Amino acid sequence: MAQIYNLNTAFDTNSLNECKLYYLNSFNDNFNYYYPNDLVSTFSVIHINARSIFNKLDDLKIILKSFPFSFSAIAITETWLNENTAPLVRLEGYTFLYR
Repeated sequence: MAQIYNLNTAFDTNSLNECKLYYLNSFNDNFNYYYPNDLVSTFSVIHINARSIFNKLDDLKIILKSFPFSFSAIAITETWLNENTAPLVRLEGYTFLYR
């Protein structure tokens, strides 16, 4: 049976006040400081609001390679994809799910 979590009590909501926007260099510096030996086992997610993914796919690949690790998951919103164009999107090392 699946567990049901109350989001108000399941997570330390005080840490939400500590969320920050990082630019690439400062993100890498902070990540390496806090997780210097844990690049493989740390769960990580990146979210990108693409506003059309096709003209940004090469840039996205460059950005992803600039991190010192691979993200566990990549969430991309506003891809402007449809059932015909979604199969054309490929990111090496990731399984693409379209909805």
